[in-house]
Amino acid sequence: YLFDNVSITPQDVGPPGCDVPIEKEADQSTVRAGGRVGYRLTARNRGRLPARNLRLCDRIPRRMTFVSADRRLRRIGRQRCLAIPRLRPGQRVSFHVVLQVSPNAPQGRVTNIGDVTPPPVTPPSPVDPGSPASPLGPPAVIAKPKPIAIARATVRIVKRVPAQRPRARPPFTG
Repeated sequence: YLFDNVSITPQDVGPPGCDVPIEKEADQSTVRAGGRVGYRLTARNRGRLPARNLRLCDRIPRRMTFVSADRRLRRIGRQRCLAIPRLRPGQRVSFHVVLQVSPNAPQGRVTNIGDVTPPPVTPPSPVDPGSPASPLGPPAVIAKPKPIAIARATVRIVKRVPAQRPRARPPFTG
């Protein structure tokens, strides 16, 4: 393919003075297979300038499924993301998610990763403001953004304890 006159405009993520680390904590250090575990993700702008157009995302590990969150999140593949239009210096934003561990998950450690990324870069629309809609359709995503910051939280999955049947009482003799 030959592309002529293509320009890519990066979206405004924030000036070089932005510093947005994240923290991720699990509610507990162990969880039984088939049980639920919660995670809190927090992003904080430690820089001196505002950061714009960020996404704070939780990457749902294999053998876990999303159950709920305390904020409205967008689903992007196996991730659940919070859009952050603007994060002022010193401001923090967070959300809590609850995940269900598969009943057949093997014992061991599971690392859940969270990250902060800028939105994907898209090409500018080839349509002039006064012309009808382009026959090319919506712009395609050109580049997947790289995370600005990554955090991990590890929990240990322990074997599920099978439900115990009540013991049968010996017959009453008396």
